[in-house]
Amino acid sequence: MNYTEIEKTQLSVCNRLSAADGERRSLEEELNAIMPVLVELSAVIRKERLECERRNAEIHEEFRQRDLERARGQQMESD
Repeated sequence: MNYTEIEKTQLSVCNRLSAADGERRSLEEELNAIMPVLVELSAVIRKERLECERRNAEIHEEFRQRDLERARGQQMESD
């Protein structure tokens, strides 16, 4: 999921939270509507965080492999 998809999800979450009728409601009533949205949003954020961590791990592994190859090449040149 990219930034734009998260942004769209957040916008849709915000749209669902808006009250069109303008009536005043108790906090308890609003929490019943907000909690499922917060759970959904937290799942989206967690998924994006895990994907970012996975990409970072891949990049670090690529650098590690490149450093190993460079070190092997230097070792072979010095032998």
